[in-house]
Amino acid sequence: MKEAVTIIVIRKGHAYLAPRLKISDNFGKLGFPGGKREQHDGDPTKAAARELAEEMGLTVAAGELQYVGQSEFRTQDFGHYRTTAYVLRLPDGLQPKNMEPEKHGPWIPIPIPQIHDMPDDKLLPGTKEFLKAAVA
Repeated sequence: MKEAVTIIVIRKGHAYLAPRLKISDNFGKLGFPGGKREQHDGDPTKAAARELAEEMGLTVAAGELQYVGQSEFRTQDFGHYRTTAYVLRLPDGLQPKNMEPEKHGPWIPIPIPQIHDMPDDKLLPGTKEFLKAAVA
């Protein structure tokens, strides 16, 4: 089973999502930053901090990330994987950047209630579940 991480980045009642551009079964779906855990990451928290730097240009210490939960998913393109989710409450002054424009569109701050009302087929697997746990 593959290991992945996702990070729910929240500021003032909004969560940041971006549409996926890589041609796959997730093409066009909105999702949080994240990705595969690499061997050198050591643990999922370090993988999450690395992914934030790679995708959003945000440098955070692993200790700034709060554990949200873990779920297993299966997709046609990526197979069976386990995702560990974290939340980062973004302080004022820090602005996410699109550091990987070839992989996803710009980071869009979307009001959290609006995300809960989106159709599931417009979101990456686990988006609503992880968001609900992050704001509980």
